[in-house]
Amino acid sequence: MFAIDKATKIVISRNITTSVIISDSMSALEKHKNNFISAKLDPITAEVINNIHNIRAKGFRIALIWVPSHSYIHHNDVADMVANRGRLLPTPLTIGGGTQEL
Repeated sequence: MFAIDKATKIVISRNITTSVIISDSMSALEKHKNNFISAKLDPITAEVINNIHNIRAKGFRIALIWVPSHSYIHHNDVADMVANRGRLLPTPLTIGGGTQEL
């Protein structure tokens, strides 16, 4: 959900009129499928739902798509590798997001 949150913030800050966010986390995508904010939601999920609403309110198009993990999709495998390296670091890193393609 953290990565989806970062991606929606990039869409908003750069005024990207058409975007697709791809995630291998079905549970993260299911959390905001209904686009309804309730007290049961964690703060990041609520923020993502709000960001998506704001993006669409501007007339921008945004889609969220699920891809299976560990299925030999190159960029997804690279993202998994980087995430696994990062979780083993003794202190968390602050990494700026971007839309640069690998």
